[in-house]
Amino acid sequence: MTEVLLNIGLPHAVDDGILIMAELVNNAVAVTPPGGIIRLFAGPRMEGIVMAVWDADDRIPKPGPPPAITAESLDLRPENFDRNGGWGLGIVATLARECWIERTRPGKWVCASLDA
Repeated sequence: MTEVLLNIGLPHAVDDGILIMAELVNNAVAVTPPGGIIRLFAGPRMEGIVMAVWDADDRIPKPGPPPAITAESLDLRPENFDRNGGWGLGIVATLARECWIERTRPGKWVCASLDA
């Protein structure tokens, strides 16, 4: 992702682009069985860059309300490292200019764009 953004002249978008792509990939991995296929796309468009991740799951991701922040919900012990989720799509929606889903048969592309 860094190389794509640098090659198209968007060095200021590297941090946001990496975070957006990581969140989209994380969601795709969560619904893809072991050995399943995930496809990634990142490329320039007239107004900036589009990032997209495809998975074969037909369910459409829906952002929920942000998780409640309490001492208990932020249990950062190593055994609970990845149990503090629920922020991904909210992060993407906040950083991206636009987010959308393109259905395929099977699956879908989950897409986001950043301004140039």
